[in-house]
Amino acid sequence: MADYSAPIEAMQEQANAISSHYFDNTLRKVVYQESVLLKRLLSKNKVKIKGGDLIQWPVRVKKLNTAKAVDPRAAVNWETRDTRVAAQLGWKYYMGTTLIQWDELRQNKGKAKLIDLIKDKSEEIREDMIDKLLTDMYATSDGTNSIASLNTLIGTGTFAGIVPTELEDATRWQSIVEDAASHTLYFYEDDATDYSLAGAINAATFNNQRPTLIITTDDIYTGIERYQEEKRQITKDGGLIDMGYDNVKFKGIPIVADKRCPDGYMFGIDEDALELVVDPDYDMALTKWEKHEKYPNALFKAMSWAGNFKMAYRHTSFKFTDIDAIESAS
Repeated sequence: MADYSAPIEAMQEQANAISSHYFDNTLRKVVYQESVLLKRLLSKNKVKIKGGDLIQWPVRVKKLNTAKAVDPRAAVNWETRDTRVAAQLGWKYYMGTTLIQWDELRQNKGKAKLIDLIKDKSEEIREDMIDKLLTDMYATSDGTNSIASLNTLIGTGTFAGIVPTELEDATRWQSIVEDAASHTLYFYEDDATDYSLAGAINAATFNNQRPTLIITTDDIYTGIERYQEEKRQITKDGGLIDMGYDNVKFKGIPIVADKRCPDGYMFGIDEDALELVVDPDYDMALTKWEKHEKYPNALFKAMSWAGNFKMAYRHTSFKFTDIDAIESAS
């Protein structure tokens, strides 16, 4: 009896050899290069590899309040307080799949053609995974199975199981979230009815802790760039330029545009407080090309990722929403 599995097994062996040699080892690194924020976090060693049942870290919710001026000859009264609670986040899971159909395999026999086909399929699965992750990162509300969005991370509401309104000291667990009557973004305006970029940065600055990157939309970025050109105040961050991202700086903080940023939004992010926590076994992990049960003459491959964002503290980041105009320099 003829062995009808032989052709597909030969293609499977070839496909795995090509993927292993040319593509699989670089896919993870390339995925994290598709976002200015993820690329910066990776360069700052803020993409952390961890395991465990939960992602957790301590959060200060009370002041210790034991420091005082004392009589040098008086007895010391020792005091203690529970000042921290554990913030806890669940792992979030993502999977992307791709399939080489029977007709595609038949039309791409030979190593050269198969290399091109697998390159195309590798690009597809990479683009699909990063698009989903970044879409969720910029979502205005979190899905049940999605990573924590920037909108949630930089906020005043409940996060990681901690309700700020129930804390004795909630100052480190709430971001600066501006909700102005007017949605015009001003640079130095100090009127409570307007958005003040300088005001938000100052409010989110505590000694050397402050926002280190501002992300906004193309339209808002263009307005800021035009304002600075009119004022002849444009300066740029050379490191971001080298990464391939145009930018302008305001109060020493680089501002960049991201096409996925929601309309009217601006995020001022303290990258020192932010980490992307990833499980080492599922860090854009790729399966080998396998024969498909329902399509015996096709091959499939999967990419999986498990992780979430962790925000160690929130008070040094800020957020504007519904910006609809930029202050004119004239």
